[in-house]
Order: sequence, then structure tokens, then C-alpha cells
Amino acid sequence: MKEGQSTAAARPRPASAPPCRRAAARKRPPRPPAASAVPEILLLNRQRRIRLPLRLLARRARMLLQALGPPKAAVAVVFVSDRRIAQFNRRFLDRRGPTNVIAFPAARGAQPGAGGVLGDVVVSVETARREAQEAAIALGERLTDLLLHGLLHLHGYDHEAGGPQARRMARRARTLRARLAAAEGARSRPGARARGEARRR
Repeated sequence: MKEGQSTAAARPRPASAPPCRRAAARKRPPRPPAASAVPEILLLNRQRRIRLPLRLLARRARMLLQALGPPKAAVAVVFVSDRRIAQFNRRFLDRRGPTNVIAFPAARGAQPGAGGVLGDVVVSVETARREAQEAAIALGERLTDLLLHGLLHLHGYDHEAGGPQARRMARRARTLRARLAAAEGARSRPGARARGEARRR
């Protein structure tokens, strides 16, 4: 699925919680964070064929969650194979084949982040790599786009119906991508590194 085309819907049909959420709960149960706390984010790599820039993605996920603002709730991001996401796509969305990203909001029919958990974002690494190759960009950049897309769905944004809602989501995605680029540019400037080192002394 190429950039700009529709990705998986944010609101899967009712079913039991996805296995990724159960796996995340077994590994480290999310605790409702304080209102001023940095949102908790858990990255789970459930595929082994493709090496992932996990530190980069974790840092960007935290920055995006901070930029998105309230609610300050926990998120699990799960990286899977095409085979696995195709299973989720069929079970929860009644669609065949793999897709690039599916978002599972924790609070169906309630405010996003109710109970201190925002939800899960499931990303197919194999599909992301194909899309990155087609767009001639780094895998980390395509994964960041899909991560951002999933986080926007968890915050209540949607594009499935098109029209104003889809335009609103696209505008928000462009704004957040620009903020992320600006923050990373400031972080990489020599002056910023020197100031950071001075603070650590």
C-alpha cells in the first residue's frame, strides 16, 4: 500500500483483544500514568526477518505522543510479519491479505486514553519495507509514517469516510511530521549537543 492510500481502519469490529495486547500485558502491565507524566510506550518486535531501528522509533514515538498532547496514556507498538497482520486484518476488519498498519483503540465508545491506556498500533515490517523501497526512502522513515498514522487513529482521528475528517487527519500528520523533523534537527545541531553535555556535567 503506497503513501497516501487508505490504511487499515481505526475501529475494528468487536472481538476479543488482539494477541499483541495480551502479550504486552504479560510482559509489563501498563500503569495509568499521572497527568504530567511522559506517556509510557512499549515497543514489541514480533518478527525476526528484518532488523529494525528500535531506538530511533522509540524516541520518535515518545516525541509524537508528547506533541499529540492529552491524553497521557500508555501505548503498545507491535511490529509483525505480513502473515501475522493478515490474520489481524481478517479477524478484526474482515479484509483479506496484509496491510501496513492497524490501530486498536483501548477505549471503544469512550474518550481516548480512558483507564490510562490509549491502545495498540500493529505494523507490518515486511509491507513497510516494500513501501519504503517503492518510495526510495529509509525503512525507519516509512515506519515512522505508519507509527504516526496509528497514533492519530488512537487519538480519535479517522480517514475512512473521506471528506473533512480525512483532510483534518492529513493536516495533523503533516504538522506533526514537521515538528518531529524540527526537533530532530535541533537535537543534531552542535550547539544543542554541547548544551546537553553541559547540563549532564
